[in-house]
Amino acid sequence: MKLAGLGVLVIGLGASGRAAALVCAEGGARVTATDLRAGAEIADVVAELDDRGVRTVLGRHDAADFAAAELIVISPGVPLDLPELESKRDAVELIGELELASRLLDPAVPLAAITGSNGKSTVTEWLGEMLRGAGCEAFVGGNLGRPLCDLVLEGGRPDWAVVEVSSYQLDTASRFAPQVAALLNLSPDHLDRYPSLDAYYASKLSIFDRLVPEAPGLIGPDAEVEERTRRLGDRRHAVSLEGEVRRGVFLASPARAVWRDGAGHVEDYDLGALRVAGRHNRINALCSLGLARLCGAAPEGVRRGLAGFTGLSHRMQLVREREGVRFFDDSKGTNAGAVAAGLMGFDGERVLLIAGGKDKGTGYDELAAVVRGRVRVLLLIGEAAGALEAALAAFVPEVVRCETLERAVVEAGRLARPGDAVLLSPACASFDQFEDYRARGRAFVAAVEGLDS
Repeated sequence: MKLAGLGVLVIGLGASGRAAALVCAEGGARVTATDLRAGAEIADVVAELDDRGVRTVLGRHDAADFAAAELIVISPGVPLDLPELESKRDAVELIGELELASRLLDPAVPLAAITGSNGKSTVTEWLGEMLRGAGCEAFVGGNLGRPLCDLVLEGGRPDWAVVEVSSYQLDTASRFAPQVAALLNLSPDHLDRYPSLDAYYASKLSIFDRLVPEAPGLIGPDAEVEERTRRLGDRRHAVSLEGEVRRGVFLASPARAVWRDGAGHVEDYDLGALRVAGRHNRINALCSLGLARLCGAAPEGVRRGLAGFTGLSHRMQLVREREGVRFFDDSKGTNAGAVAAGLMGFDGERVLLIAGGKDKGTGYDELAAVVRGRVRVLLLIGEAAGALEAALAAFVPEVVRCETLERAVVEAGRLARPGDAVLLSPACASFDQFEDYRARGRAFVAAVEGLDS
């Protein structure tokens, strides 16, 4: 891909927009970067881009910049129906940062791509751990937080580039072609962006359309995914917790997994030393194991990675225990399916659930059966508090409107009894009150640690 002299417009200056702008500038393009935000929150990024000769337009989008663009690179969070794009939609190519990186990346670097409604960050990191355990150099990033363009900037040639891929990124990727891909699950999400559930599912499923010819795909133990991926034929490798599979990985006992390659080769893996708990993490372990073997990682390295992984920040992390009450940060639980998966690990434990934020249009009905008998108090914050209360109040003994996260933590500390668990698992985006789920998680940790002050 030739960038020299090309007029490039980058929309959005988050992590991916920053990386895309830097890559294009390094390639000799004439780069303008625009963002509706302005001020201290992006000042450091703007200063860095200014140093690299990137022109920045903040607090607005100028029609003249769109008219002059010869290539547009759009950040994942920017809506594709942005009014300023209408006049350029058929005139210039519109791509995302992931697509840009895949065109510029050393072709000798193979890509492993993971998507799904839930669990993809954990599986991405865990796969990286297994590959490193097997002696491979692995770049780990994508939607997870480290843009693939960072690898282009570094000029590295790792054995594998492991990338978490969102539906938004797939929507702006045409030539992105992984050597291995996984779709972990499908559940309602992002209906504030997609016109229908089928449209969202189709975006996720398109990851298999992008595979290198004859390359393998892995599917999680999800009935919706299984039904919609039969066309993969012998390239499809399954994950199962409730029965054997001919090609893929399955749970043979609570502490033993079995891998089968479909050609008669069988391997056993001990799950007894896993350092993360819960049914959802058992699924994540099997998916990561299957992907690692599809990437060619040696079994002993996979075993080291299985035992060594300690989980992700803001994903079911124990923050502290205070007066017999445990506080868990699951800020990454941004949809109902993720919250349901986390709550199912609390059998027999009384939960005070902090939920709410920016509504994503998916509804919360699937949480009803899970909160019943598990959640003793529902503490609601943010814009979605009313919708959550309407959907779940009939299934929990007590609902408390708290508005802010800090107030919810104080109320939880007051209401909790020894043996309870206080869980932040919002089922919503963070953008009504926080920059992202990480900022929300950090605020939760700070509030919990401040309970004694």
